[in-house]
Amino acid sequence: MDMINIGYSGASTAQVELNVTAQNTANAMTTGYTRQVAEISTIGASGGSPNSAGNGVQVDSIRRVSNQYQVNQVWYAASDYGYYSTQQGYLSQLEAVLSDDNSSLSGGFDNFFAALNEATTSPDDSALREQVISEAGALSLRIDNTLDYIDSQSTEIISQQQAMVSQI
Repeated sequence: MDMINIGYSGASTAQVELNVTAQNTANAMTTGYTRQVAEISTIGASGGSPNSAGNGVQVDSIRRVSNQYQVNQVWYAASDYGYYSTQQGYLSQLEAVLSDDNSSLSGGFDNFFAALNEATTSPDDSALREQVISEAGALSLRIDNTLDYIDSQSTEIISQQQAMVSQI
């Protein structure tokens, strides 16, 4: 290769490197942009002559440069955020069910123990005994409904997990 072609290969390689540098400078403040670098190599000598200095330089590729530790930390943080935001949604729903006065377990236990306390004052009173049985049934129904809700949430979570796995 002659001197002009060697000079041309050097100039065109320098032009690519300047373009990459300009791209990096222009996007320095762009969110999510990662720096690029031009990978260059020499063009070997032809003919195998020991006195040949080579045939110039060439751009092999333009490679993206990133800090893998930071990239991994972003992925982990996004994963944790998704996990905790999903968990927060389900726990908020469960909290709403458990804190509802009409369906909460604490209200059912309060009513049941109040009926028991009242029945202990007059153990022979059949109306009070019926009230204890009625409150026990109502408490049992509340427990069943709460368990059904938790089971449905569990089923929904499993189906969401399976859908996410199938997307991946």
